[in-house]
Amino acid sequence: MAGTKSAGVRVARACRLLVLVVALAAPSSPQNFLELLAQVSEDLPALGRAIHTAFKSGNSRQQARSGLGESPSSDRHCFGELGCLVTGGDFHHPRYRPLNVEPETREVINVSFTIRSKEDPLGVVVPGLDIQRVLRSSFTPVRDTKILIHGYFNGRDMPWFSDVASALSSNGDYNVVFVDWTDGSIALYSQAVANARVVGLEVAHFVNWLRDQTGLDPGRVHLIGHSLGAHISGYAGERISGLGRITGLDPADPYFEHMPTTVRLDPSDALLVDVIHTDSSPFSFAGGYGMRQPAGHLDFYPNDGQHQPGCQPPALDPLRWLVNGKNLTTAWHAVQDKLGCNHIRAARLFTDSIVSPCPYLAFRCDSYQSFREGKCFSCGEDGSGCVPMGLHASAWSGRRQASVKLFLSTGNEQQLCLHHHRLRIKLGQLGDAPSGGMGFLNITLLTNTGRSAHFDLTAGLPKTFSSKKMYTFLLEHGEDLSSSEAAMVTWTCGRACRGDGLPLSSLSLLNVENFFQRKLKAARSLGESGKEVMLCPDAGSPGVVLARSEKTVLLVASPACATDQPSDVLPRPGPGN
Repeated sequence: MAGTKSAGVRVARACRLLVLVVALAAPSSPQNFLELLAQVSEDLPALGRAIHTAFKSGNSRQQARSGLGESPSSDRHCFGELGCLVTGGDFHHPRYRPLNVEPETREVINVSFTIRSKEDPLGVVVPGLDIQRVLRSSFTPVRDTKILIHGYFNGRDMPWFSDVASALSSNGDYNVVFVDWTDGSIALYSQAVANARVVGLEVAHFVNWLRDQTGLDPGRVHLIGHSLGAHISGYAGERISGLGRITGLDPADPYFEHMPTTVRLDPSDALLVDVIHTDSSPFSFAGGYGMRQPAGHLDFYPNDGQHQPGCQPPALDPLRWLVNGKNLTTAWHAVQDKLGCNHIRAARLFTDSIVSPCPYLAFRCDSYQSFREGKCFSCGEDGSGCVPMGLHASAWSGRRQASVKLFLSTGNEQQLCLHHHRLRIKLGQLGDAPSGGMGFLNITLLTNTGRSAHFDLTAGLPKTFSSKKMYTFLLEHGEDLSSSEAAMVTWTCGRACRGDGLPLSSLSLLNVENFFQRKLKAARSLGESGKEVMLCPDAGSPGVVLARSEKTVLLVASPACATDQPSDVLPRPGPGN
């Protein structure tokens, strides 16, 4: 008992310190700030985990079902027409899942379904306890059905719900269903984890009832769950025969990572399970709320699945917003968003994949480092090695595989999807003397639309270049640069230079996504964008131009440039790149 009190004191002190820091930042309205920080501290999964662990012995709602250090007995909990759950067994681990909390009742969790469609964009709310009301909605079994499920400490007003629904309505004709379990999610984390299993039963019952009453084909049902909602989708999928697809948007880490597949989302839960990992750093106050472990047939890791561009460290966000004098209500919503910026990015990427013309093509690879080094740009002989992340992942051809790790780079909120381009620079030689050496190389591509894109090819560090060799670079940009008509190349010689400059023979630029879409015939009309752009010093014939140090030379597009043709497997960068 003394240990429990000590842990409680430490947690209370941490909370008071956080409140004090923010209160000092804006002394004009301390009571409002105290209320704000109380809400912030309650919302932090990391702090919530500490609180429920500290007080696990004294809260009846949080009473564990196991003895200290022992595997718990299996307890059966039944929920009427939904069926029964068994706690204990796989659902306990002394390190990764130390508590088995009893789930709350259906009435307390209070699941409801909001049915939306093009003809009824506002939707009809259907209580889980009275799902026959769905027959009064615009639902029809002849459409594909997308079911969206929120996560911990979220609710019916999550912006990504409406964002996905709007994107889907602009893309096609769907039944869109919001699963609202707000009352069951706003609890200490361990309780919400237990309640999530009941929500899974509710979703499964909903789909199976529609199958029996309306003829809905479960193969045309797609569950899309964020955080805890991803695991809810898995629980539902266990009980829906022939469920078509589950998309897990950064599945929650605490109590799920390293646990058996019965406990978490896994490939057996649907015919296709695709997962987007965006916050998979080690779990801490600063984030890491998402799983690192593969959980689907396809596991996408944008930017290695960890730190997403534009997401700032969350710890100082309450202070930053309050010092800047933001409105309290707005500040609170911003704090919520910032604390989960990496975590919520998965939902934003999925939403953008619905409406963006950018392909979000990801490549199978052993690691993000190998991907960055250009070692994995291949779709393979059967085309299963590259897959579009997001809505169109269903185009994947390798259905019998699982835990396929795919990598891609994405941008910030202003430009989420990036095009990947392979740039190859071929060096020639003028005379018999060697040329090149160690230095810095920059390039600016000029498109036929008048836009320009600048790249520091050596990333601010001197690299060694030798004549009569070819060098390969990976360029990422928010726009497709396939329409480039010219390139301005600047060579800055370092200390170890040979000859009078860098002898440029030709450049080639290939949009990797478009090339493979053309090869796999996945795109109906790519025009010239799936072809390699060739640039050389003289538009009329191939040749060599000497790029002298700190001078810029121009290369222009021409089919006469001498270079190798692109291969299905793009080569790794050459020496010094």
